Amino acid sequence: MLELVGDGWGRRIAVGERVTFGRGGDDVDIVVADDPRLHRCCGVITVDDHGWELVNTGRWLRLRVVSLDRFGVDSLFPGQRLHVPWSEARIQVHVGDRCHEFVARYEATNRSSGAESTIPSDGEHPDATAVPVRVDRSSGYFRALVALCEPQLLDPSSSDVATDLQIARRLNRSGRESGRLSGKTVERRLDNCRTRFGLKVTDENGFSVGLERRDSRRLLVEVALLTATVTPEDLRVLGDEEPDREAADAGR
Repeated sequence: MLELVGDGWGRRIAVGERVTFGRGGDDVDIVVADDPRLHRCCGVITVDDHGWELVNTGRWLRLRVVSLDRFGVDSLFPGQRLHVPWSEARIQVHVGDRCHEFVARYEATNRSSGAESTIPSDGEHPDATAVPVRVDRSSGYFRALVALCEPQLLDPSSSDVATDLQIARRLNRSGRESGRLSGKTVERRLDNCRTRFGLKVTDENGFSVGLERRDSRRLLVEVALLTATVTPEDLRVLGDEEPDREAADAGR
């Protein structure tokens, strides 16, 4: 038996059942939220005698699975599946300035119902999924964001986060900038990105100095990748130069 608990809702899923979740629509079993940035169907969950499986059926959003019974975290790209190894986990879908989530708790049982459900796909119609964050891929701020994400795009297991100066060096080496960048320029570009993602923290007067989270740079990378705002294909905006070795070693 698998129990799903979200904001104001709950559902039990027996062995053999297969349910879909997302923004909702035809054949979507569980409505997580009505946020238009969510896919109508984000994923499908199947329960069997050995546990439960999660499949990302979305078009671009990644699913994150965070263990609640011991340390562990995993993420699924569209089309990927995971046989979840934890008895209690949190399923998260990031859409920029919001994270929609619910908790899944698994308990072994011998019951089986064999229910089925259909996985719908987002189509080109008025109710199609809205892109979480719209960006201009020809802009300087987007090149700075891609350079910030580059270590994890090249190696998903990497925890490296480059400094503004290291990103400036990387962009200057790319040959895509009209002039020579400084670390201050990169800082302004990434600040623009945080604003677009709704990650800026401000006081009652609209000032953010001293209020930004220490890990705001890492959070920006995380959200940019989870929402597929930045993908491996976007590395082309950095040109053909190899990553700056100093930037690649950042955080080690």
